[in-house]
Amino acid sequence: MSREERRLSVKQGTPIAKMKSVLSVESVQERFSAVLGKKSSAFMASILDLYATDNSLSKCEPKDVISCAMEAATLDLPINKNLGFAWIIGRWSSKANRYVPAFQIGKNGITQLALRTGQYSRINSGVVFEGESVSFDRITGDISISGKPISDKVTGFFAYIRLINGFEKCLYWKSIQAEKHAIAYNPECKKAKKLVGNWAQHFESRAQDALLKRLISKYGPMTTEMQQAVSLERESYEFESEKDNANSESFSEAVTKKEIIDNETGEISEEEEQKQEIPEVFNLDQ
Repeated sequence: MSREERRLSVKQGTPIAKMKSVLSVESVQERFSAVLGKKSSAFMASILDLYATDNSLSKCEPKDVISCAMEAATLDLPINKNLGFAWIIGRWSSKANRYVPAFQIGKNGITQLALRTGQYSRINSGVVFEGESVSFDRITGDISISGKPISDKVTGFFAYIRLINGFEKCLYWKSIQAEKHAIAYNPECKKAKKLVGNWAQHFESRAQDALLKRLISKYGPMTTEMQQAVSLERESYEFESEKDNANSESFSEAVTKKEIIDNETGEISEEEEQKQEIPEVFNLDQ
């Protein structure tokens, strides 16, 4: 939407005008100022810009969007889509019979919150290309990538953390596992039984987000701030879920699902029943 279109929308009393009106309320401005200080004006401007450029979000009530944005503000995470820290996504809720905003934290937001703990020395995630092979050491739990790419086709994803005390952990997904994760946990993908929306448009980045969330929430140290992010994202998805809250994609979903590690490849899969738990490996050889 161009600047001229936004100007006309405000004049015509559209939802954008309502959002601008709510943001101009003194109590709202004071609340953001109390949380963000000098950064409050820029953050509030980003709310208006996001609301004006996102068709789904503009169908949500302004007060709901502002409440959701405040959640990101309390975590000091920008909501600019291009930055990848946090998003406010408008989704249709059959339960509420209207569009509702949902808070979601991105890869950069996860990394930022983790770094604030002062306990991580390295955090990384990436893709595996066709031609590269992934191997798994059954004794140490280490995952290694070898070979050279033969194309730009992405065949898998990895996420890795190392703490300052020496503990390190890496998880790996095949592309099909990431796709199954999205269909199982994301409301839109689950309904369509395929990748849609952001998952379809930004599959590689969303898969890395999900895997890094799983890794940190399951194996990494969590501060009160990170636990707050877990709670906020879970609440957003649970509100949307019409029948089964357990199938909502959230930062903390990893702790409620059992994982099975393939002894040959190190791939992570989920099953309802697991005959034998594979012990976690603490590699302190640094």
